[in-house]
Amino acid sequence: GNSVMARNLQRLWILTGDAECRESAILMLKRLLKQAEKYPTSFSMWLSCILAAIYPAKEVAVIGQACRGISKSILEHFIPFLSIMASPDKQNGYPLLKDREAGDDTEIYVCEQFTCHRPVKMIEEALSLLKT
Repeated sequence: GNSVMARNLQRLWILTGDAECRESAILMLKRLLKQAEKYPTSFSMWLSCILAAIYPAKEVAVIGQACRGISKSILEHFIPFLSIMASPDKQNGYPLLKDREAGDDTEIYVCEQFTCHRPVKMIEEALSLLKT
């Protein structure tokens, strides 16, 4: 029910950059925090949302012709709350992909709350950044 909505709002913030979604989710979490602390087994989804708020998700943007294969390789690894967006070319409709163009090589941007490291080209480098 509402816990799923809170998680969806968190995801929407990452996908759209709409801060109102994030603020709404945090407000929902604050209202349930005491009950979740008191009865943790009854509030597992809420607690998962709280974890996602405390430990922000990593975001990955993959731009270039090899984006599908690289994205699939990254998704083979367990990285909690990871959001990944991929496109073979420039896509300004999504904040994570905005103003990113691939040259001859596919580039991987590892970000947290829309602040990104310099792009890397190797999956191993991206995985290393995701684990820090």
